[in-house]
Amino acid sequence: MIKKPTAKDLFFFFLKAGTFSFGGNMALVTWVEKEICKKKQWLDVEDISDSIAIAGLLPGALAVNVITRTGYLLAGFGGAVASFVGVLIPSFVLITFLSFLYMQSGDIPAVTDFMKGALPVIIAVIFTTALNLAKRYCKDFFSYFILAVACILTVLPLHFNLIVPLIIIFAGISGYFFAKPVSWQVTGKNPLTFPLSFWIKLTLSLIFPFLIALVFFNIPILKTLSSVFYGVSVSLFGGGYVMIPMLKQIIVENNHWLSIQEFTDGITLGQVTPGPVLITAAFIGYKVAGLPGALVSTLSVFVPASCIMLAVSAIVNKISAYKWFTPVINGIRPAVAGLILGASGSLTWSAKPDIFFIVLFISSVYIILNKNWPLAIMIPASGVLGIIYYALKFYYALI
Repeated sequence: MIKKPTAKDLFFFFLKAGTFSFGGNMALVTWVEKEICKKKQWLDVEDISDSIAIAGLLPGALAVNVITRTGYLLAGFGGAVASFVGVLIPSFVLITFLSFLYMQSGDIPAVTDFMKGALPVIIAVIFTTALNLAKRYCKDFFSYFILAVACILTVLPLHFNLIVPLIIIFAGISGYFFAKPVSWQVTGKNPLTFPLSFWIKLTLSLIFPFLIALVFFNIPILKTLSSVFYGVSVSLFGGGYVMIPMLKQIIVENNHWLSIQEFTDGITLGQVTPGPVLITAAFIGYKVAGLPGALVSTLSVFVPASCIMLAVSAIVNKISAYKWFTPVINGIRPAVAGLILGASGSLTWSAKPDIFFIVLFISSVYIILNKNWPLAIMIPASGVLGIIYYALKFYYALI
């Protein structure tokens, strides 16, 4: 019998996941799916897929929301908190350190080269996960059609922040009318319960970031930072990249906290650090109010959305007993596979692949599908290769 993880186990597991999961939401989610479902077998693949489906309808960072629900599935509210904190610590520490260096020098080229090297492996992980989910959930023409629609709409540069929830809603409605009936349970191996104590803890968690801002009462700007990122957290649909125009308006144009160049560099640092892209909030907070600003901004942008995720999970847990829910979720699952496949395509397109990228991507796909090499080694190793390759490329270009 597989031992159920404790909150401590989850903290250290997600600390590792947050350290090596470069590439944003889908890279982090696919890491979790491979390690938790296939390697440790703590959950079924359906648990993660269903969490993705729920998170896709809600605001906030999809990966952090999925991980928070995963923690609750495995170890209750303490597990949710431990998972949430564990996955954010590495990216918060790294981007805060890089923010300090940036304020001193203004340029960190080695970080960019590391990300260029790691990106082909990250995309390979996302791509192979999508293939495995497609193989699992696509059994007829309807499911392949939903997958294709979701994939195409994800790849197209629509610049519409509600595209992900609309895809999931479309898939759910289509599933209700057309999906092949298959039995479904909302929580797989781990039934969820939501007692009164859960709602009390959830309420306290929701106001926690603002309480932290009040602790540093001698820094009035923290309350403004907290309010801004609370607003971003509860209104951000479609992933971290959607926040860019919203934050540009608030941070650069309205409050003049950053110049446009500093804002652009902050977004870049958020992309090249592990974990969710929304960790850019820490860079902005650091620039405005130092380490307390980074902490308050990070908590304010992630905590409210994760609390909403747990609250909605309670509602979903109640309505899953209704007969209409089964075909709806069977329509959504192929869409989840399509969203992940589309994410690999859009990342590849934005990377502007060269021969180094192509060779590393193909090699990584082969290794992931046929070998059992740990991602914790593959990703950093490819990042180091990127530093070496692009340094040599730059050197020979000068000769």
